Order: sequence, then structure tokens, then C-alpha cells
Amino acid sequence: MVRRGRVPLLVHVRQPLPGDLVVLICDVHTWRSLFWSIVITAIFIVLEIIVYAGLISAMPRAGGDYVWQTRIFHSAVGFVIAAVGWWFILWLWTPIYADMGVQTTVKPIFRILGLNGAADWLGGRTGIFVSALVVIAISSTLVAVGMKTYAKFQKWPCGSGSPA
Repeated sequence: MVRRGRVPLLVHVRQPLPGDLVVLICDVHTWRSLFWSIVITAIFIVLEIIVYAGLISAMPRAGGDYVWQTRIFHSAVGFVIAAVGWWFILWLWTPIYADMGVQTTVKPIFRILGLNGAADWLGGRTGIFVSALVVIAISSTLVAVGMKTYAKFQKWPCGSGSPA
């Protein structure tokens, strides 16, 4: 419940590697929220940088969190932690990417083409759900075809068009 003059503030500390998500919820006065959110976020980022620097210097092997978790705990425990982290990241970012794609690309194109009804439908609950399914299908296809095929595909929209 939000009282008058107070705003709940959600601060999301950036995520340098999968599996690290720090969310702080602060209930502070509106005029102080930006300053304190920056201070609190900076403290957590510095602590996270120190931890990652220690892990990187102790175990300098490619693979990031998964390698560290499997070496520190056990291979099965490390896999579970890493897999769950990735599932939550995908669960979080799929609708965000779907909405960004719809708002910044598809809806403006539909409006230019005069398809106002379709653009309005994409802004509703069903349209956002369908766009999330499209993002899942595109992502799954790109993962399934492999990096070599994806690199060939990536050259086409990026403008080079040269064969791989």
C-alpha cells in the first residue's frame, strides 16, 4: 500500500553474468529515492565486482557461473543452479523482448500500412502473449540451427551479405 508522498522504488542491479539478480525494494520519500537507490546499487555492484574478481582469479576458465558452481559445489548441483538461473532469465526476458519488438517495430509498421486494428490488438493481452510465443519460436529456431548457421543468417540483416 502506498501512502501519500511515498513511492515504492524498485532498484534492479545490473546482471553481469547469468544467475546473479539482486532486487532491492525501498520505500523512501520521493525526493530522496534517486540518490539512495544509486548509493545502495553502487554498494552491491562493488561487492559483486569483488566476488567476481576473486572467482575469476581463482578459477580462470571460460564458462562463467556454470563452471564456478560445478567446481565449488558438485556437477549436478551446479547444473541445477545454472539451469534454473537461465530458465528464470528466459522467463523474465521473453515477454520484455516481445513487447519491445512489438512497440518499436511491428506496431509502427502496422500503423504506417493502415492496419490500426492489428496494431491495437497487439497491445492487448492476447497480442502480447502471441508476440511472446513468436519470440520463443524465433529464439528456439536460432538455438537449434547452431552458431554456424546463425552467423550466416546474421550477415544478411547486418548488411554484409557475403557468404560465410
